[in-house]
Amino acid sequence: MLDDEYQYSIERWATEIGSKNMLINWSGNRVPYPKDARFRAKDSVGRLSFGFWTPFQQEMWKVFITQDVGPCYLDAVFGFEKSGFLMWTLFFEYGGMTVPVSFLITTSVTTRLLSDWLAEIAMAGPSDLPKRTMYVNTMKAYDFVVSVFSDWDVRYAKYYITQELRQLVLRSDAYGKEVVEHVRVVNTQFAGAFRALRIVEGLAVKMKYLFTKSEDWMPKNKAEVSLFEHSSGAISRWRYLLWMTMLGHSTVQRIDLVLYYVHAVILPGVEGAYTRFVDRSSAHELVPFSMDEMEYGGSPSHETRRKRHLGGSLVCLTEDNEPLLKVIVDLELQVCFCEMFRVNKICHHLVYCLPSAVHYPELPRVLQEIPTA
Repeated sequence: MLDDEYQYSIERWATEIGSKNMLINWSGNRVPYPKDARFRAKDSVGRLSFGFWTPFQQEMWKVFITQDVGPCYLDAVFGFEKSGFLMWTLFFEYGGMTVPVSFLITTSVTTRLLSDWLAEIAMAGPSDLPKRTMYVNTMKAYDFVVSVFSDWDVRYAKYYITQELRQLVLRSDAYGKEVVEHVRVVNTQFAGAFRALRIVEGLAVKMKYLFTKSEDWMPKNKAEVSLFEHSSGAISRWRYLLWMTMLGHSTVQRIDLVLYYVHAVILPGVEGAYTRFVDRSSAHELVPFSMDEMEYGGSPSHETRRKRHLGGSLVCLTEDNEPLLKVIVDLELQVCFCEMFRVNKICHHLVYCLPSAVHYPELPRVLQEIPTA
């Protein structure tokens, strides 16, 4: 936010973090500002695009392009309307460990900005980059990724397909039990569930861009199916790591807080873990990882929960098995008027109602299982 008392200038951050850790360092009019409000922060947020490129990340980029460590992944978290910025991450996995190659933290985004960011990374390697596979978070990413890595195999990650279906169906009462069940098992039984869902009239319209282009992203052989399936676990692993690391960050629109977490917490943590624990002989192996029990939309408790909007930001939740038990959630203030929230500042009801800004595991279930110290 533009804050006279606390605002850091980009020059101040450049000095504190150091030029050797930066790939892009843009502010003010150098940052793209698209007309479409969906792709930029509000006017109260300063213009900033900041790319991390530490010596460790540079070393890992060389590892990625010289060794057979599997595909890389392009992910974006947070949001302009709520957070005031978007954070893009290019990462790969090394022996089951998430290794972020670069971060782009920006208050607005265009395909040109993303192309420039990836081009800066590409230029750090040899002129004849070997062919690699990249899993992306949107069909629109095909264009700007291919403009930089022309020979690379660009694919749509399974994680985003399953999450979009869960977001659309499991938060609505518009679909029958059969459709809901297909969505619940789409991550583990993808092929059959997806075939059944693509003929559902309501879904076919709302997710037309996904269904009509399925021939472009659908895996064609056994090897592609294996990588496609693994893409869901790889991105879940990264988002869980990010969510748990930044659990205590303030929700105010302050980019300096996020710069701190990336610079002082995430990157040193990854580098330390890589240095101490990675078995370099197993870097090529795909290590399974599943977040189905903790994923947004994946809790069995959602089967019996009903949501009714009361006007404004208030929502009333009831349980089928306890129809007289009602709780009120305020979506704007992100509070729930129940005893568990009063004590723990988190509860099942709030997790159910809130969209997944970064990652909302089923925290209340975990909290209940931890003994009181």
